[in-house]
Amino acid sequence: MKNPILVFGFITTWIIFGGLLTLAIIFDGVFIQLVFDFSILIVSGLIGYLTARKISNVK
Repeated sequence: MKNPILVFGFITTWIIFGGLLTLAIIFDGVFIQLVFDFSILIVSGLIGYLTARKISNVK
């Protein structure tokens, strides 16, 4: 079973940046902006996952 802190950190990061991506799609329909925001979503998701994994391994 995964550490609850790891799972919570991963889900929280994806919810926050997924919401930002949704707002960008609604208010700015430009394809380049969509690609840029999607890349930010992926990078921030990875950073959140790695940070949560690092925090969970400290214990």
